[in-house]
Amino acid sequence: MLADLIGSVENKEDVLMYKKIVAQGRFYEEFGAILQENGLIPEDVTEVRKFAKEATFSAFFASNFDIRWISAMQHFKATFPNVYAVFSEIKYVVKGTKKSDKVHSALSVSLQALEAEIFLNKICKRISETNPNIPIFTIHDSVITTIEHENTVKQIVEEEIFKSIAVYPELNIEKWE
Repeated sequence: MLADLIGSVENKEDVLMYKKIVAQGRFYEEFGAILQENGLIPEDVTEVRKFAKEATFSAFFASNFDIRWISAMQHFKATFPNVYAVFSEIKYVVKGTKKSDKVHSALSVSLQALEAEIFLNKICKRISETNPNIPIFTIHDSVITTIEHENTVKQIVEEEIFKSIAVYPELNIEKWE
């Protein structure tokens, strides 16, 4: 059922837009701009990025039942209705659980597991196996290395993310000083 839902929405305009702005690495900024353009940000909001992040986290992590009183969640659904529909289903894809049970951790657990799988079991494993001399450390969705190895690590990160989700990410290299 979930596969059918994903298949039926994968080429919808909001899904393609969501994938595009996620891949650009500026999701909160772009989503915030979309919310502003559509008049979905309350006038008293001063930090658009923060509002967009809260809306996204609500859509990801709050119970589907909470949409009735969480306006940020309603804004995410209004902007990305098909993405929200998939996320809503995933929240309840837990063996033996009915929607009425209000168990909604499947999406957040799945996203955390996916991030760990990609960064630890694919990217870091490949770096360690092919370039054991490269020092690497991870912080969430970032791989830290030395300047002389940044291009190699960047290339592996891009390739492994593409292999995993069929989207080339736009990566930012940040220098620690």
